[in-house]
Amino acid sequence: MSNNQQSSKMKNEPPIDELQQTFIRKAQMMQQQKLGKVNAIRMRNRLSGAFMAAVVGSIYLYTIMTVKQEKFLDELEEPTDNVKK
Repeated sequence: MSNNQQSSKMKNEPPIDELQQTFIRKAQMMQQQKLGKVNAIRMRNRLSGAFMAAVVGSIYLYTIMTVKQEKFLDELEEPTDNVKK
């Protein structure tokens, strides 16, 4: 629909009375409140996800660091080479 058709359609519509404007404002206010709640929940979800990712990442890095420092597997492999000879 072109802009001219929309404006002509708006001109032909009767004006909105006070009761309808009140309902429109009330609906807009309810929608704003719902949007605020949804945004708060989204922020909490993002923070929870970031916290969980940090915990998982730190556990992973700790595991990698401890495995690199372990020497007991190297010591166990050496005697098996001596037994085969």
